[in-house]
Amino acid sequence: MAFLDRFKAAKANKSPDNPIEERDFIIPMGVASSMAWGSNELKHLKDYMEVAEVASIINIKARAFSSMRLEAVNKTTGKPFQSRDTEVIKNPNYFQGQKEFLRQTKLFHEIFGNEIIYFLRPIGMPVRSMFTLPPILVDIDEAEGVPYWLEGEFPESVKYHIEWGGRRLTLDNSDICHINNAKVKVLPDDVHWGASTMASLQGPISNIRAAYEARNVMIENRGALGILSNNSSDGMGATMPLLPGEKEELQNDYRKFGMSKDKWQIIITSLNLRWQQMSIDTDKLKLFEEVKADTEQLCDAYGVPFELLANEKGTTFENRRTAEKTFYTGTIIPEAEEWVGAINRKLKTSSLPWEYRASFDHLDIFAENQKDRAQSLTILINGLSKALKDGAITLDEYRGELAKLKIGQ
Repeated sequence: MAFLDRFKAAKANKSPDNPIEERDFIIPMGVASSMAWGSNELKHLKDYMEVAEVASIINIKARAFSSMRLEAVNKTTGKPFQSRDTEVIKNPNYFQGQKEFLRQTKLFHEIFGNEIIYFLRPIGMPVRSMFTLPPILVDIDEAEGVPYWLEGEFPESVKYHIEWGGRRLTLDNSDICHINNAKVKVLPDDVHWGASTMASLQGPISNIRAAYEARNVMIENRGALGILSNNSSDGMGATMPLLPGEKEELQNDYRKFGMSKDKWQIIITSLNLRWQQMSIDTDKLKLFEEVKADTEQLCDAYGVPFELLANEKGTTFENRRTAEKTFYTGTIIPEAEEWVGAINRKLKTSSLPWEYRASFDHLDIFAENQKDRAQSLTILINGLSKALKDGAITLDEYRGELAKLKIGQ
């Protein structure tokens, strides 16, 4: 049975007897390659695929984001919570583990400004799988006459569709979690769609493209580096031209010289020659000083410290480690908390005893923080214990202070 027919049947029957299979909703990721570059989304994808600096910055964010430890926890105790409802977060779908799923989700968000997560769940059962749908295949319809601020009262007024196999399929809103990048939203039919960060960075991205294209042209089509000519003169002061045989001999000998190890680097000759430079010195163009400046703009827009780029020279280990901590605390962790909050709201965990939480405490860069905190807690606890023993505080006050430190008695 076709996907749409089975989807309708499952909805009509309201039973899991004929569930939708995961393989029915796998998006052919190569579909973009067969589409013509035209829309803004496809342009941003092209920038990511063709501009190394853009790809590096976005990949750094995606890898860092996917390093989160995402799990369901008991709201009261903070301890891991396990049930059939929470198992999906460990392995979101048959094809992806948690890290792969998170990385792909973040890639879509940073490239397109939108991530659309589809929850696959049979009627009356927990979420079975989670997929991130390519935004370039999804579009949104809004019912006429329903203002944006009232759409929460009329959920069916917003429809999500996906292009699949030449058909336009409608998705159930209750199965969609749409997280978008904030933007100025002024058009009635544009309030739900986020904007890619790249939309405001077309100047720097174009500059980087132009710099690489210029260097490529000079390397491939530079022609002769210069001209060797006779600098000798006759008795009257006129320059003497090289004889045809001398030109041919000099040209053949010149092929033996170069920068590779099987060639000579120095020319030794008895001829009085003159050199005239013809090629452009790329260093004088300062192309890559401009690329660095443009890349710094990209880093700033994406919240990635410039020191984290692999090709950044002169960065010490300590500077890089400091930059990495700043990157996590200032960019990745706040974005992860926002993302998890959106997932919890969609799954309505506010009415459940558990919720999803993200943690990065397991990363090496925070190990020192954990050690410092443990040492500080030890000092505080020893001080409280001494105060209790000396009668400076009561037992209830002692327990109250421990509770503030989130330490069990």
